[in-house]
Amino acid sequence: MKNRLRFLMIIGVSLLFILIQNNLPLYAQETSSTDIHPIPAEIQCSLDQKTWTTFQHPLYILDGHTLISSQDLALLLDCQLYIEEPYSIKIIKESTVIYMVVELSDYERNGQQKFSHCPPVRIGESIYLPLRELALAMNYKIEYNVDTKTVEIYRPGFVPPPSPPQPVQPVFPGPAKLGNWGNVANQPYFASLWPEEKIIGGYYTRLINSPAGRTKNIELSLKAIDGTVLPPGHVFSFNRVVGQRTAAKGYQYAPIFAGQQVVPGIGGGICQTSSTLYNAALIASLPILERHPHSMPVNYVPPGRDASISWGSADLKFKNNRPLPITIRATILQGYVVVTLLEKNG
Repeated sequence: MKNRLRFLMIIGVSLLFILIQNNLPLYAQETSSTDIHPIPAEIQCSLDQKTWTTFQHPLYILDGHTLISSQDLALLLDCQLYIEEPYSIKIIKESTVIYMVVELSDYERNGQQKFSHCPPVRIGESIYLPLRELALAMNYKIEYNVDTKTVEIYRPGFVPPPSPPQPVQPVFPGPAKLGNWGNVANQPYFASLWPEEKIIGGYYTRLINSPAGRTKNIELSLKAIDGTVLPPGHVFSFNRVVGQRTAAKGYQYAPIFAGQQVVPGIGGGICQTSSTLYNAALIASLPILERHPHSMPVNYVPPGRDASISWGSADLKFKNNRPLPITIRATILQGYVVVTLLEKNG
């Protein structure tokens, strides 16, 4: 019993000596380090918007406060740190001088008494310090990004570099500029839709007073050809790719030309798809192997630039005479049928 009392007295006197030597208040509050939980790599740290990757020890958390090892703190905050075993820590950063003691909440900063909600603790062979509190004491800015789980630290006076200007997205030109038809290459808006590919030919035509059934037929035929890849030397056949237009496939009755008359017919309107594609192929200088004009003028392409389609009798065919595969993109954009022929850049 006497030996134990003598041991406790020695510890007490040693602690008192350390407190006096470092000019720390004798009434400092104690805390416990029993509820320390390691934080795996899911929490990161950045300095001036650059990820900090030179940690020698893992971060820890105590009562919601991030703890960092004394070695890592000295590197991260570029400060001088002295440890007088086993309790006292002295931190110097330019004109800031901080004294702390392991497991004591009161500490000193430039001669003024401060209180810490997260005092230093010893974990294994290392002493861990409150990161946020010390960063603020040294005039660093510190934030926690919940989305990226990152402790973001900024040096005093750090000015983030300006964000790169965002590219201006082209605005759909509208009928006033587009007219009823035209070359896709003349409109930057369309080129912005396929930035990774090269447009070798493209055309657009306007849906003018198109009934719902006719528009539906155009949508179905566009969907059928969209994404078609035509290898070098191969021939595209509209009828083969789109297939027979039937009610079972969703095609509806809409006006068609029968000689010099306009009558209802299943799939009416798909000739606007084929005519738009035909003009795209002409612009790309692809050999046209088969094309048929309508029996009467149409209002969605210039005279002589239409391509009539009829299952079993009239087709549109052209050949890829280029060294690279061609991808067909076909869609409706704000009242316009748009067909482009694309090649991979480079």
